[in-house]
Amino acid sequence: MDYEEYEQLAEQQRVKNNQLLDNFEEHLKLEGLSEKTVSKHLSNLDFYVNHYLLYEEIIEPKDGIGEVGYFFEGWFPRKAMWSSPTSVNATITVLKKFYTYLLSQDLITKVQYSELLDLIKESKAEWVSYYEPMDSGW
Repeated sequence: MDYEEYEQLAEQQRVKNNQLLDNFEEHLKLEGLSEKTVSKHLSNLDFYVNHYLLYEEIIEPKDGIGEVGYFFEGWFPRKAMWSSPTSVNATITVLKKFYTYLLSQDLITKVQYSELLDLIKESKAEWVSYYEPMDSGW
């Protein structure tokens, strides 16, 4: 696949992703979240589904559940200049909400969702620790 074909397919996926994000936004509003919180969640989620999941190959959000570890271990620290312990925690929060929503829509399985929760439980401290000051030994 050449670059132009990739870009065309990525744009088609972005349109689908944005429709899913619109539906998720409505879901968050129905949960009673404030506009500011919804906006922040959508911004963090957009970075994951429309940037990371489309960066090297085209991965649908439902399949992106298996990419969360790679995102926090390498891509997020390198590509998000604003990444910090706070932004890691905020992104974890919205990914959990998003994949809960996808589960409620039968787009992922309970097993996939449980594996995501296990990964977050096991790895969150490590992901946050990437932003701790390093002791250079000097």
